[in-house]
Amino acid sequence: MAHIARKASEEDFSRLREKEERKTPPQIPAWKKFRKTLHRLLTGIGSRLAPAKPMPSVVRCAAGELLQPCRGRLIKREQIPDETFAGGLLGDGVGVEPEEGLVVAPCDGTVILVSDTKHAVTLEKDGMEVLIHIGVNTVNMRGEGFTAFVEDGQKVRAGDRLLGFDREAIRKAGHSDTVVMLLTNSGDLEGVECGRK
Repeated sequence: MAHIARKASEEDFSRLREKEERKTPPQIPAWKKFRKTLHRLLTGIGSRLAPAKPMPSVVRCAAGELLQPCRGRLIKREQIPDETFAGGLLGDGVGVEPEEGLVVAPCDGTVILVSDTKHAVTLEKDGMEVLIHIGVNTVNMRGEGFTAFVEDGQKVRAGDRLLGFDREAIRKAGHSDTVVMLLTNSGDLEGVECGRK
């Protein structure tokens, strides 16, 4: 008797469910709608954007090459407005007079050190030790106007964001915003060449 009652109640429930489904169309939860809309927007935007122009190679040696770390006008190391950098005491490399306040990785590698004041970062790749320093005497700004997007020990790919900086804040503080990129161990590397190909 109990199994007959159970069967009847299951049939009733099934009929009731079918009736309800005919009355109202199935509802998509709000979060699923949002996710679908966001996905459509992002894939649509992505397909309309042209690929970013790759940075040019600016430092080469037997161990590899380094791409320009930010958009802007490339200058020779000797033109960097700081005697220590210009004189090559910290290694050979280049300077960039930046167009925007963003520094990207010049190669695949590992972040060795991000300075406490976020104005400099050191990377390592296949024996190359790369220092990227934003501005001259900007250590005196004590991190104001600088942002780090990476941390010590992090693996990065060429083009990944490393540091952000406020060019206006650097100028107001009376400093040059020239971005310096040096191979700090250039004396130990063979065939070091600096400048665009």
